[in-house]
Amino acid sequence: MNNITIPSLLVPVFLIALTLVVLTSCSISQNYNDPFGPVYEGDFSDGPPTRDGEFKVVTWNLRLGDQVDEALETLSSVDELREADVILMQEMDEAGVERIAEALAYNYVFYPTILRTRHEKLQGNAILSKWPFVDHSKIILPAYLPGIMQTRIAVKGTLGVAGRQVDVYSVHLERIWLLPVSGNRQAEYLVRRIDPGRNSLVGGDYNSWNDRVIMYLEEQYQKIGLSRDSKGTGHTFESAGIRLTLDHLFSNLGEQSAAGVWRESSASDHHPVWVNYRLNE
Repeated sequence: MNNITIPSLLVPVFLIALTLVVLTSCSISQNYNDPFGPVYEGDFSDGPPTRDGEFKVVTWNLRLGDQVDEALETLSSVDELREADVILMQEMDEAGVERIAEALAYNYVFYPTILRTRHEKLQGNAILSKWPFVDHSKIILPAYLPGIMQTRIAVKGTLGVAGRQVDVYSVHLERIWLLPVSGNRQAEYLVRRIDPGRNSLVGGDYNSWNDRVIMYLEEQYQKIGLSRDSKGTGHTFESAGIRLTLDHLFSNLGEQSAAGVWRESSASDHHPVWVNYRLNE
């Protein structure tokens, strides 16, 4: 059995978090730990946007994948989000992903992580792309309490973008992911799976609940030449008066021409984060 070392100052936080995890796990009937599936995919793209070298990316955790109608309205009507080249989504189900992809003309790939008993509903990560998929896969992240805590994953998609390949990752980390198990941390494990010699974009919900964790993330990605491109855009999560910066975009794609967080949608407790790039030649 793995030994979990917890700094003394973090014990109360750990106990609270563990209680929440155990309560949450009661609604989980199945973890999907097969790296090959299940997987859902579709091709609805009508071609990439024509923006002369600009590349727009959005990441959004749509809480429990519930408010699809409002998410569609936001993604289709807000100039900062509309016609993004890539949308990374978390906490989605297969029906919601397909509906958004078909309505907004995206190719997509979706890998569920769990089946929730309460609603008999899948939940997982998705990548939606105006550009074609060359390949895709699921990366299972290290689990701290197998069988109790839900599986966490990154979905990887390799896209063919304007004559080059770009590796894109949609990520959702655990709430107490910073705690080490057998020398592994979920963020470190993922960073080791990213080829620093390739064009890479990594985004999603990191559950980074304080500035120290965010700095740690930046340090890990800097080791492979990726910067936090959403830095300085402010809080991405809001609930009961609590504001946190949980969602991030990291890449080595090139100069950012603009970035921000859209906070005018009530579809989720997370806000969509967007970055516009000018791709490296």
